[in-house]
Amino acid sequence: MTAAVFFGCAFIAFGPALALYIFTIATDPLRIIFLIVGKANEGLKTINPDEPAPSMRLLAYVSGLGFGIMSGVFSFVNTLSDSLGPGTVGIHGDSPYFFLNSDLP
Repeated sequence: MTAAVFFGCAFIAFGPALALYIFTIATDPLRIIFLIVGKANEGLKTINPDEPAPSMRLLAYVSGLGFGIMSGVFSFVNTLSDSLGPGTVGIHGDSPYFFLNSDLP
């Protein structure tokens, strides 16, 4: 059951980003580089100056999606790890309802 909760929460959190990646980015290797590295435009120009630069809209979209994925990973990883099993959260004596309350604003 804990694995089902883990994968359910992970797909709810990262499903839209995964769909955007599969349908718009995964087909072009240059977009994958921009997704991971972010501001790689100048570095790629020095390696291959004959290659035309991608449009700024495409660069902004891919870099923004990469930033959003990394931000989500860093902010959601603790909640996902808590959903995997009966581990101790923080210092002993925390509320047993931590996992239920951890995502509330």
